[in-house]
Amino acid sequence: MFSSLLRELRANRGITQAALGARLGISRGYIAQLERGDKPPQAEIVRRLRDEFPAAFDAVVAELARKQPDASTTLRLWTGTEDIVGAADPMLLPGLSMIAVRQAMRFQPPDPARLEERVERLVHAYPSTPVDEIFGHLILLQDSAFRLDPWSLSDADLRESVFATHAKVQVLLGKVSHDLGDPQAALVHLHVAADALRGAPTMSGSTEDGMRAELRAWIYNLESLVQYWNGDASRAWTSACLAARVAQDGPMASWAAASKVRAAARIPDLPLVRELTQTLEARTGDDEVEEAQRGLIGFPDEKQLYYIAEAFALAAHDRADVSEAVERATAAVAAYGGLQEVDSYSDWAGAQAALALALVKAGDIQGAEDSIDKVLVSLDRPRRIRGIRASLRRVYQAVQSRDTLEEDLMTSSELRNRIEDFVAGGLEIATDPVTRVARKIQSSSVDPVAKMLGDFVDDCIGAEPSIRRHGLKLAERLEATKKSVETAREYYRRACAGDGDATYKIAKLLDDRPKPDPDEAAWWYERAAESGHVEAMYSLGILLADRLVPRDLEGATPWLKRAAEAGHPGAASMFRPQPATTTVSPMARRYPKRPVPQQTRGQD
Repeated sequence: MFSSLLRELRANRGITQAALGARLGISRGYIAQLERGDKPPQAEIVRRLRDEFPAAFDAVVAELARKQPDASTTLRLWTGTEDIVGAADPMLLPGLSMIAVRQAMRFQPPDPARLEERVERLVHAYPSTPVDEIFGHLILLQDSAFRLDPWSLSDADLRESVFATHAKVQVLLGKVSHDLGDPQAALVHLHVAADALRGAPTMSGSTEDGMRAELRAWIYNLESLVQYWNGDASRAWTSACLAARVAQDGPMASWAAASKVRAAARIPDLPLVRELTQTLEARTGDDEVEEAQRGLIGFPDEKQLYYIAEAFALAAHDRADVSEAVERATAAVAAYGGLQEVDSYSDWAGAQAALALALVKAGDIQGAEDSIDKVLVSLDRPRRIRGIRASLRRVYQAVQSRDTLEEDLMTSSELRNRIEDFVAGGLEIATDPVTRVARKIQSSSVDPVAKMLGDFVDDCIGAEPSIRRHGLKLAERLEATKKSVETAREYYRRACAGDGDATYKIAKLLDDRPKPDPDEAAWWYERAAESGHVEAMYSLGILLADRLVPRDLEGATPWLKRAAEAGHPGAASMFRPQPATTTVSPMARRYPKRPVPQQTRGQD
């Protein structure tokens, strides 16, 4: 009963009935009546109590739900009345235990198949639908989803499907929160989506495992999207790397790779952008996107072109780089065509904004206005989502910071005014309850280790460019455990300070992985060897001679000789004089691809 909740909560906080009544705006006598159960509580009183003591409220509800698992009892524990359950929104219940939610929502559950169909339809329609319509659908969808308790289903396959549906609803709420300009709420919803997948029973079979991996990659990709537009390059990079780690072949893997390209542009590091783009373009065409996946969960070729074009437009500064950015953005705009032809109005607008930004950097203000004019004219307020407004702000800042020729002054001023009007007229939908929850969530990531990885990436971004890129690759390849991240971060800090032993240990981390990365390991070995680290000289020589593809014996020999001269026993044994019966050196015997010609007995 609610009386138990109130008594337990007041006892835990150590406050009197009068003090509690003063904080809730009610009398001491009314508090006493509520604790005795003489009066049912009003919903407003429950909300005040919950907002006043969120952490204690959560703990007490969870404990009472464990002791009194009856559904109707638990229902009254957190609502005080049954008549609001039909509109219950868990995001309006800050800190409420999932135990209580699970019990309370055993109440007129919707049909699972029908609910899944509605979610999939919304996922497919999201990119082309105005945000206000999406928001209205999601309010109803969330209500239905949380009235369906997965644990009440006896069929294992159906239960797994419902867990996935719950996760997708939270992902959609995260995306709409981001589009409305509330990144904190977006990250909270993505956090809840990841928890829904972690809380689900282990899925069995390759199809279910693939579904879970795809959903996790989707969550990470959207988290990278939120952090990218939030200006947090390190978290955007970290989330993209986590997405790449769990993604199977397909759209999610391409999305993760493209997200890394954009995050690198945020650093900014154009050489890294170029390197990642080459890797991404090498796999273009491998992913066949089914029509059913072209909605919010798809990553078609034109979207890839847009991501790359935006990255180049953002990071380019030299004349040649800006020219390349213009070419790439022009290709992306051409791939989308007109607004009426596209599935995603936001990506279409993003491509137009990327072209405008590149043209501004190239000095073509009129061309930039022509490109952006289509966005300013075509998109009504419900379509002016956060990403589009942020893209246009970039163009505005680029125009403002540029030394404009006199003949372009009027065009420049007019363009800035039009962008200001567009951005100021963006869509606003109240999300106060969600925002309140966001402020109560300490973690900003969907993975417990992701924050640590993000801090590591921050260290990498602050390093000199020559070592920064390799630090980012190290962060990407680390095992997602607290110990491995802490160890690598400490080694990296010391390596940046010139510690050869720490540099060597980083190389060993990469070399001793279940899937070694010999190219990256060779870079770190060489850096350590150049500092005089003898073991690194030997390891680099062995790696070059024996494990790189193709082998590099000519590059390996000088390092092995240096290690031998420094007293390394393994290296020294390779160059030790041999008995007169043979002229084959240990190096030649070890690497027979370059044998030393043997002298035949009796030969002059």
